[in-house]
Amino acid sequence: MTYSTLDLNSGGKASIMDSGSSEETILMVHGNSLSKETFEAQLNSSLTDRFRIIAVDLPGHGENSKNSSNGENYSIKGLADFLTEVTATLQLEKVVIVGHSLGGHLAIQAAADIPALKGIIAIGTPPLTPKESELAPFLDHPSLPFAFTAELSDSQIEELAASYWNSSKSVPEIIIKSFGHTDPHFRSDMGADVAKGNLLDETEIIEKLPFQVALSVGEFDQLVNQNYIQKVVDEETIWKGGVQVISGCGHTPQMENPEACNSLIGAYAGEAFERD
Repeated sequence: MTYSTLDLNSGGKASIMDSGSSEETILMVHGNSLSKETFEAQLNSSLTDRFRIIAVDLPGHGENSKNSSNGENYSIKGLADFLTEVTATLQLEKVVIVGHSLGGHLAIQAAADIPALKGIIAIGTPPLTPKESELAPFLDHPSLPFAFTAELSDSQIEELAASYWNSSKSVPEIIIKSFGHTDPHFRSDMGADVAKGNLLDETEIIEKLPFQVALSVGEFDQLVNQNYIQKVVDEETIWKGGVQVISGCGHTPQMENPEACNSLIGAYAGEAFERD
């Protein structure tokens, strides 16, 4: 596994981890206030025997928090454009994007602008739509507002980090450190943009894509409303016709149950690249 920093055409930078040498690439995109290191179990797995796997830090996160400036664009469109630029800079010819939480939303938002895109796996990502629904996409967890709050106390970071995990297990230090290392303005700026409704309808995007999207959640996810996902998405547009539930997990299955998560990723990516 190698670590490097991409120089983007926009003048920005992107810190990545890279493993494997296949032309069939899986790009991993982490969630709000996390980092590329949350995908270490995928980059260090047998998935790299078949696929090239790259994990990237979003602006304001991980190593990219060191590259951020006051002019950093933390809007949803700006973040989706960043993802598009990363794929272009890497000159990827075939890519499946695995997006965790916010990363899944960004993959869906950017889908139309990535010609090499062959598939999307969205983990812990309820597709958002402006259409009215009797169900909310997220559960009413007391720490959820912290995900959109700039400055957090140590106790608030610990509470928010705990909501990303199976409540019966201890939260790894890497998650807590990632929250503390994220540019605080990211949470508030991104949250304000979402509150303004600056999102493309993700259910419509999924319906129009030339491939089925894999939607996955942890069995004990404390944040995502699984019933909402089944309600707003046409089963014909999603892989295997329903939400893929990963056992024993909270909101971060790629870390909590990497064996099951890797199996899902391998099966979906294998099918996606074979269709080409």
